[in-house]
Amino acid sequence: MTAPLPAHVAAWIEQAVPVMEHLPCGHYLGDQGHPCGDTPTRAYIGGRRCITHAPDQQHTTKES
Repeated sequence: MTAPLPAHVAAWIEQAVPVMEHLPCGHYLGDQGHPCGDTPTRAYIGGRRCITHAPDQQHTTKES
């Protein structure tokens, strides 16, 4: 079992990784000529992405 984080560590993490779900997805839709713009989003190295364009969702396959 993992011990809870000390309050100062939890506060530091919260400040370092702010929750800004309201910011739009920045994935560029080349065929449409503009960014996706959907919300909510998460921060990734390549910028903010919605669930459809998140890097961890790009290579998943749906099972029949």
